[in-house]
Amino acid sequence: MKRVYVKYKLIFDDILRALQRDHQLRGKKKQVIQSVAFGVLAVGFFVSYLLSRDYKLGLILGILCLGIVAVIWEMPFFSLKQAARNIEKQDAVYTLDFLDDKVLIGYGAQHFETTYTNLDFSVYEDEFQYILYPGKKRMFCLPKRKLTRELRETLNEGLAEKLGERFHPMPEAGAQGEPGTKTGAAPQIGRVKEPKRRQAKPKRP
Repeated sequence: MKRVYVKYKLIFDDILRALQRDHQLRGKKKQVIQSVAFGVLAVGFFVSYLLSRDYKLGLILGILCLGIVAVIWEMPFFSLKQAARNIEKQDAVYTLDFLDDKVLIGYGAQHFETTYTNLDFSVYEDEFQYILYPGKKRMFCLPKRKLTRELRETLNEGLAEKLGERFHPMPEAGAQGEPGTKTGAAPQIGRVKEPKRRQAKPKRP
């Protein structure tokens, strides 16, 4: 693939979108399992209360289980925002160097690399960013606002070639839902702005 090199810093919106997307990709399954478990318990307690109205504790425990389900779904909203603020304070400089056989990744003083043949390496694209998983326990965000349209096209072609099914591009406009949107995408905080190009001034006769 053609080389793509990017050096950048992340702002709060970048980080929050990346954490939200990561939660959708890797954290939501755990939420669903926990919710189902406590939901089943709630139903059991409510049924016990209906069969025996003297069993007031069943009603209390059922309501408590429903409260836990609500907390399970609301907690990430606050925790992800706090995590985004903490990461933003680090003010780290990121570098991503997409080469023909590997990707060099820099984060502050840390540097490492991953190859395209690494089966744990995957990339997800949405309207605002690329989410890179160079390993099972690492995640990086590359905001599209840091790339020109040409670089994004070059990167997409290269990732599709090197990663195959492990690259998950954004669906084409109109493929799902409203034009230019993706089902299940993170909340839209701001749109990608194309770099402005200077127009040549007409020469005076």
